[in-house]
Amino acid sequence: MGKKIFFVILLTVIVFFVLIGLKNIIQNSPTNYDNSGDYDFSFSHDGITRTYKVHIPLTYNNNSPSSLVVVLHGGGGNSQDIKDVSLMDSTSDKYGFIAAYPQGSGTKYLGRVWGVWNSGCCSPDYIDDSIDDVGFISKMIDEISENYNVDSDTVYATGHSMGAQMSYGLACELSDKIAAIAPVGGIPPEGKFLDCETNVSIMHIHGTEDACVLYGGGICGGCFDELTGKDPSEHQWPCDSVNDFIESVAKKRGIVDSVTSFQELGYTCLNYGPDQEIVLCTVESMGHSWPGGTLGSSCENPDSNKCELIKSVLGEINTDVSANEIMWKFFEN
Repeated sequence: MGKKIFFVILLTVIVFFVLIGLKNIIQNSPTNYDNSGDYDFSFSHDGITRTYKVHIPLTYNNNSPSSLVVVLHGGGGNSQDIKDVSLMDSTSDKYGFIAAYPQGSGTKYLGRVWGVWNSGCCSPDYIDDSIDDVGFISKMIDEISENYNVDSDTVYATGHSMGAQMSYGLACELSDKIAAIAPVGGIPPEGKFLDCETNVSIMHIHGTEDACVLYGGGICGGCFDELTGKDPSEHQWPCDSVNDFIESVAKKRGIVDSVTSFQELGYTCLNYGPDQEIVLCTVESMGHSWPGGTLGSSCENPDSNKCELIKSVLGEINTDVSANEIMWKFFEN
């Protein structure tokens, strides 16, 4: 009898600790959707494994719908890069929206993915148009909406450089899911965006000293190729001036005659349309960077040779301006 009682007690203790262990696993798993934190997801799309990161804000409540902001990395970057550069996780925690960071397709080299985007209507000609990035991001939004309580009317997109081009592509080809976009430092190749029909609201943010996507237009891209020994012409494309591009979009929508402006420390914004349907925010004396962000992991030591090399290409960041704050106000309105 004594042995039976001992084994019953032992079994009870084992079951208790197993349940505690399972509880801890569930609490720290991305399938427990009430928890704030950072999670990695993947699925197969068109026979390719696609990945993305999600940041759930500290105030997330599964009983209350949240906005979703899709943040797109630049060409040659990856989802972790744009998290580090944009600092969007902090803005997500401040305002309570979900932030998603999809990974572009590309080769893995030196332990990291060098990703690019096929934005469809808005890609340079050298991009492989067989990759369905619009479909991947559409499926990603669906999956996030299944896992979390997402307000389908407040899904937004932003991105830097080629990620900005990708956000324009989403405005063209995913207007049923994307309410507004806020591209930073990147415009589609000359004339391409004007071929699509979309009423998605746009806030474009651009530095006047951008040496990669020229504010005044000309031949854009290829700014890193000389550092890697490649021919820059392989990754260049003709681009309008930023002002001309935005004005052309406003003209197509018939709102070019309704323009207002406002100025804050370090930047000026032109608002087209009575409801600020299209906005161009120009950041003075800033290069190819994210206002209020960072230059990424390459500049963890700002005095290193690597960081100096990055600065020589990208230029300076304007730390008086926060792209995240400007765009979130735009998204909310």
